[in-house]
This record gives sequence, C-alpha cells and structure tokens, in this order.
Amino acid sequence: FAEAKRLCKPDGIHAVMFAHQSTEAWTALINALFEAGLTVTATYPIDTERGNRMVALDASALESSITVICRPREAGAAASFRQVRQEIERVVAESVHRFFEYGLRGADLIVACYGPAVGVFGRYERVERADGTPVKVPELLELVKEAALRAIAGEFQGDTLSRLYFVWASLYGVSEQAWDDARILVQIGGDSEDAMDVARRHGLFVVNGAKCRLALIKDRAERRHIGEDAGAPLIDQLHRAMLLWKEERRADLVRYLSDHDLLDHVPFWKLAQALFEVLPRGGEDRKLISALLSEREALRLEAKRKADEKPGLFQ
Repeated sequence: FAEAKRLCKPDGIHAVMFAHQSTEAWTALINALFEAGLTVTATYPIDTERGNRMVALDASALESSITVICRPREAGAAASFRQVRQEIERVVAESVHRFFEYGLRGADLIVACYGPAVGVFGRYERVERADGTPVKVPELLELVKEAALRAIAGEFQGDTLSRLYFVWASLYGVSEQAWDDARILVQIGGDSEDAMDVARRHGLFVVNGAKCRLALIKDRAERRHIGEDAGAPLIDQLHRAMLLWKEERRADLVRYLSDHDLLDHVPFWKLAQALFEVLPRGGEDRKLISALLSEREALRLEAKRKADEKPGLFQ
C-alpha cells in the first residue's frame, strides 16, 4: 500500500477488492492502509464471485466482493471516543438504509458499513477515551457491527430474543444460513455465541447439520405452552396469539391478550408490524400477523366489553 500511496495524487483514489468478514482481517487491512497514509472513504459490494470458487469453502468469506475505496489520509487531531461513536452511529444508520435498499443482506450488509465508518475515525490521528487510553481498530469495528444491528432493529427495542428474531428475519428472511456464520454475525444483548445458543434452545431456530433457519409458526406449534410463562419473550407471546387465531379460538385469544396486558402493549404490536414488513409475502406467518393487526381494535373492544360484563363484587 505504501507504493499505492506514493503513486496516488492528493485528490486521487485507490481501490482494493476484499471479500472477508472477520474483524481480524479488516483490522489488518485498515491498519496497513493507515500505516501507508491511506484511509477508507467508501465501500461498494459487488457480486463478482462464483459460487464454486475456492474461497467459498471458507466460512469467513462474503457472498459479494467489497470494493474498498481509499484516499490519501489527512489525519487531524485526536478525537474523543464519545464524539466518534456518535458520528459512527449516524453514518452507519444511513449506510444500512442505503445498502438495504440495494438488496444487501446478512454479513454483506454489515461489512459494507465498515467503509463509511472507517472514514469517520480515519479522519483523526487517534481516538481516545476520557482517561486518555486509545481505542483500537477492532473495538471500533465491533462498534460498527452493534450500530448496524441497532439500525436494522429500528424502533423495535424489545427483549433480546425477540430482537434477535426480528433482526434475523430482516437479514435473511426464512432462508437457510450457515450456523457458524450466524454466530459471528448476530451480536445482540452480549456475547453472540451465548445469544444464539439460548435462541436455539428456545426454539427460535431450526438447525439442520451446519445450517439453520428461522423457526416459523409451524415449527413452534409443537411447544404447547408457548407464551404462557410470566416474562415470556414478546416473540413467544406473538406466536401464541398467532396459533390461537389459526385455531379459530377467538375467545381464548381475547382472554390471552387481556390477561397478559398485550392489547395496548406497544412493543408487542411493533414487533408484529415489523415482522409483517419483512416476512415473505404469501407465507402463513405473514398472513396470521396481518389478521391480528387488522383485528387489533376489534379485539381490544371485545376485551373491554367482556370486562364490563363481569359482575362486580357486590352484585
């Protein structure tokens, strides 16, 4: 990269093709560019890879190649971690929206956000915490992942398992993915491996060998008491409501929603709306959620009427 920097004009650009998702690989690339006097200003995913290419056997490879656009680096003074974090949050949120519109999903979507984010902290000589300790590139890349996943989750900020379910549906829909890739990618509510293992045991994924997919209502119907426990995740409560609707048990549905204070519980209905927008059209799950959303007000009125009909203590 030093030779590329020497040949690059002050207003010129240098392009690097990259197809890796690991933090270690990106850290090595970014540090090498910084040392050569270059910084990343943009990233463009391009689907140029053949499905049977040798690197496709490596779980760390991306579906698309990333064209990394570099320019001569003009690093200014040091910046606070708080300031850089706010800038990264804003840039990543914009990038997620743009790349999602382009059709990117999964690890490609997350890694494509690295470029714009690196452009933020590449403007500074170093990034420091309040106590003066430097923030290294791997920490900043983890910050980008977290910011991207928060941007995907959007306004829905429910419990960990429900957020994981929604983010997965947004990234992959109902298609099968490599289980190891999922562990690398999904980092919500702490350690990704722990989160994914908990979700697996909870029945949110159907695992088939090295592959996994999102568990749909047909898969979770076997859990007879789903959503009945106190403190059950919202996704369990939503699936319970969907099952009651599917079985045409309207009275039980009204009672369930009322007993669990879900009729006016905003996060519950936000999750339903969010999944309706990302699940495949024509699928059973989307149809059931659509029915619940369209009947929301009617269900609330029925519950209120039943409550009004209950005899008082002295009647």
